[in-house]
Amino acid sequence: MLGEHMTDTNPTYKDTSTDLRSEFDRGRMIQKSIPTMARNEICQFLLFKLQQHFSMQEDVDLVTLFNVGVRTGFKTSRVPTLLVCSPELLQVLRRRSGPAVLNFGEIPILAIEVQENRADYLLKKAEYALLEIPEVWMIDPEKERIQVWTNPTNENGYQHQDYSGDDQLVSTQLSDIELTVAEILNPQSYTELMQEEVDANFELQDGFSMEWQQMALARSEYEELQEQYRELEALVHNELQEKAVLLELLEEKGIDLKAELTPGEFAMLQDDLEARKLKQENEELEKAEEGDTTLGEIMDDDSFDNLLTDEGNELIELQSL
Repeated sequence: MLGEHMTDTNPTYKDTSTDLRSEFDRGRMIQKSIPTMARNEICQFLLFKLQQHFSMQEDVDLVTLFNVGVRTGFKTSRVPTLLVCSPELLQVLRRRSGPAVLNFGEIPILAIEVQENRADYLLKKAEYALLEIPEVWMIDPEKERIQVWTNPTNENGYQHQDYSGDDQLVSTQLSDIELTVAEILNPQSYTELMQEEVDANFELQDGFSMEWQQMALARSEYEELQEQYRELEALVHNELQEKAVLLELLEEKGIDLKAELTPGEFAMLQDDLEARKLKQENEELEKAEEGDTTLGEIMDDDSFDNLLTDEGNELIELQSL
């Protein structure tokens, strides 16, 4: 790596320019022209798309920087259109006083240049290869093409691949990125990109809201089914208790369930049920007088007749088993 074996022969040299559109070339400050609107829009588009892409990747921890310089020689620094680097390098820049310039050994994984002139192209290709920046995108709006430079340690420097029209860029550093040359050279405005993002967020919120409504409805239906189950369970429990009383009574009377009841046995069983019911009513009356229950809880004659009818029907059902 360049930073590991080069030493500064002029330790007093510093990048002192506060104009981020200036570059240093062998100690001379080169004033860069104000960029065209087309260049600015390409820069804004790529900045937005790259950050959007990184935010959606769980295993990617990268940031996109603009107006950040890269020191390429003893008295030389360049300012690429955009840089992609690790968050650690961003923290290094934040702690550094003076202009935001990466020193030797602080290497971004990707530099993006919107080409301004032929001299830029030739100089930066050699300097970035010397720094071993793994990948460079050289965007040429005039020729409507993008070159992707890779493999800087090759004997002859970078190898490059040309892309144009609807070609999708193939990146060794950002393997999952999906961008075409046409998208980059004819970018959506920043306002349009932000509006798309807002619309997508609203759509996502609507989807979540619909899911919550469906979940609330399902929960309500589930609770209703639970209540119905509890009612059915209580009904079955009462039925089993009543059948248990009948079976106990039949057993006390020595009646064989497998044999058909004689009229006398049936009448005796009815009398016994009436006696039990009368005893229960008397007990409830006593409790009512003591204030433990209300008279409204005591069964009337119709209720008693209905009970006898129900018990008789159950006896017939038991006989049929």
